[in-house]
Amino acid sequence: MQYKTGDTIRLTCSFYNFAGDLADPTAITLKVYSEAKTELLSKVKTDLVNPSTGVYYYDYTTPATGQFLVYEFVGTINSLPMVTRKSFGTEWF
Repeated sequence: MQYKTGDTIRLTCSFYNFAGDLADPTAITLKVYSEAKTELLSKVKTDLVNPSTGVYYYDYTTPATGQFLVYEFVGTINSLPMVTRKSFGTEWF
């Protein structure tokens, strides 16, 4: 997906247990990385919006320069790490 620089976008994640049910993990973090794997943003559970069980989001304003970005949600369910990564690009146009 391509976004405009300076846009606010919603980064979302849904966490599931091994039974396939939505579940609230512990120790959730959200990180945004540049293409060079430089960390641009780091947020913890209290910074995220949790509208329902297992669903989390954060409204992120993209950097002023066009680039390729990756965001990562990490949480722990039943002492096991759960990781979701997605990528997107930004450009000025």
